[in-house]
Amino acid sequence: MLYFISDLHLADDTPGIFALFRALLDRIAREGNSLYILGDLFSVWIGDDDDAIFAQDAIGLLRHAANQGLRIFFQRGNRDFLAGAAFAKSARLELLPDPYRLIAPGEPEKIFLLTHGDILCTEDGEYQAFRRQVRDPVWQSDFLQKPLTERRKLAALIQAESAQEKGRKADYQTDVSGSAVEDMIRPYGQPTLLHGHTHRTGRYYHLVNGLTIERWVLKDWSESQGEYLCWDGETLTRQACL
Repeated sequence: MLYFISDLHLADDTPGIFALFRALLDRIAREGNSLYILGDLFSVWIGDDDDAIFAQDAIGLLRHAANQGLRIFFQRGNRDFLAGAAFAKSARLELLPDPYRLIAPGEPEKIFLLTHGDILCTEDGEYQAFRRQVRDPVWQSDFLQKPLTERRKLAALIQAESAQEKGRKADYQTDVSGSAVEDMIRPYGQPTLLHGHTHRTGRYYHLVNGLTIERWVLKDWSESQGEYLCWDGETLTRQACL
């Protein structure tokens, strides 16, 4: 079976989310299952050399699940875009591009299109400019050369500024753009689009190339509840982690 999660925002002050995540991994870590993490697994990721306890704990959980037979795939989000090859190797997972086309095993007609979702929020020009900046290899190289203490301070400053800006923005700016969704889907035929980021959990429909397309928005996790989507080979369902 295929499992999809997004927006856990793991940090040193989220023990409840860690417990929910551990329970999910323990339950699904068996031969034949695959887990797709669609970004923002972490509240912040300042580099693969981060020695924070929460970062190492998360890597340990992922590695243990992988050793038990779970195939894990990770798509970077706006909070953990600096996750790289060293992290992937340590956690025993595979990094995916954004977007990523997934053909369901044994069901060649069933296609999932996976994205974190922030790239679709094109009405927020300020954020898209920031997104381009922090994904520039020169910016990332300069940031990663700084000491961990300085990176933590800069990341905290960026998060604080982002929270303030978000409070001033209209709802349409922090949600996906319909035209951006349709532009992403158009080359792929009739996929089911899965994403997180917007925290607008739901099931939406778009008309693209004369075809009705489903768009599922994954839920962000809290200390008391998580959620995942599950594809059992026939049906996609939304299920809670309590």
